[in-house]
Amino acid sequence: MNTPAAAVTPPAAKVSLRGHRSFSTYLTGESASLAGTALHGVALPALAILHLKATPGQIALLAFLVQLPTFLLALPAGAVIDRHDKTTVLVATDLVAAAVVAVIPATAVLGTLSLPVLYGVALALGAVTVLHQAAAISIVPQLVEPGLLQQANSRIGAAFGAADTAGTYLGTAVVAVVGAGQAFALDSASYLLSAWCASRIRTAPDRPSIRARRRMAAEIWEGLVYVARTPLVRPLVLCLAGTGFGSALTSTFWAFHLLVPAYRQCCVLLVGTGDQLICTLQCAGLR
Repeated sequence: MNTPAAAVTPPAAKVSLRGHRSFSTYLTGESASLAGTALHGVALPALAILHLKATPGQIALLAFLVQLPTFLLALPAGAVIDRHDKTTVLVATDLVAAAVVAVIPATAVLGTLSLPVLYGVALALGAVTVLHQAAAISIVPQLVEPGLLQQANSRIGAAFGAADTAGTYLGTAVVAVVGAGQAFALDSASYLLSAWCASRIRTAPDRPSIRARRRMAAEIWEGLVYVARTPLVRPLVLCLAGTGFGSALTSTFWAFHLLVPAYRQCCVLLVGTGDQLICTLQCAGLR
């Protein structure tokens, strides 16, 4: 009768993430992938504007296609990931992302680069990114013990924030030095590094579910109901959604300074900043 208790709480259970090889490898790979995504976000509109002479409407369409997979796939992605091995999903999505991004420098060398190519890359990479992020979030409880989840999430937030910022600055520098087209080769390499790291991590096996497998729509609806009925989760989700809207608005139009007068950019920045301020005040209600 005492054996299960000993198995659940082993004497040598980790009390720190220091020396946790799988988590460190996961953090390195995901940070590289996120930095590459940030670099991609800088290089894609720059390539469309500087080399393909895209109009504001074409840039808006490009940004729309980048975000469309998130709108369509974010809800079913979680249910899909729960049905597959998360490590395999991480490796596969990274490899597909590397191949998709490599299309841009390849077509540039062949002289066939065009806006439709960028549209296809934006749409495909957006879909792969949604699946990858869903797996990257849900795999953390399999990497670390329950008592280390708070510490792990704290490190993930700090590392991802730093990687996103570094990727943006790196993307700007790379585009300025070697050009937007060549920057995608570095972006592809970041996904390959992430895939290698994902293949090296070791996770605890998924606990078998005692519930019968249900239809995906029923699982999605259950998640939506849980968010709507939980007092703590509901305002957080609304806050993040609103902040994401403001961030997407500013990131969509930042490249327009190359095409339109600067005073119009001030309007866009004010709208995005005001939207995020509203969300901040909304979050203050949680306290």
